[in-house]
Amino acid sequence: MRNRGFTMLELMVVIGIIALLMAALFAALAKIRQRTAIGQARNLVEKCSSALETYRLNFRQYPDPADVPSYTSAQALHYFLSTAFRKDTPLKPGEVPATINMGPLVQFEERDYRVQSSRTEVIDPWGTPLVFRILTIKDSSNLDMTVPQIYSCGVNKADDNGLLDDISPGK
Repeated sequence: MRNRGFTMLELMVVIGIIALLMAALFAALAKIRQRTAIGQARNLVEKCSSALETYRLNFRQYPDPADVPSYTSAQALHYFLSTAFRKDTPLKPGEVPATINMGPLVQFEERDYRVQSSRTEVIDPWGTPLVFRILTIKDSSNLDMTVPQIYSCGVNKADDNGLLDDISPGK
């Protein structure tokens, strides 16, 4: 009479197959997580870019990180996009005097910012601060024109000046 049950070899084969299936599942999930993070970064950069355009339309110029010299570019970005600018007095806490009433332009989600040295900076899904600069370029008439440059450093967290894997508006 033969004993019922599995041999050690059969058990090892089944465990091996399950391990291979789990490895394939984890690899697929990692790719999905990475694509999700890239999509979140793209949405954040687009949201900030649109808000910068709104700022320009209201104030007739882009905000310049150099206007707040003690801030990093990511802190200046947060300041300009999340601050309420008011011409009315008295000002409420957190409001800044301005020539028009405007803002805040963006309500950042908790995952999109972090407080650094008592200042808040905009960060991408990998925890890297967004890069925000104002560039001066020549237009078709050879006149100087200012344009904002905003991007996430991407998966590798290396600043490639908005190139390679960096995530910028429209890219």
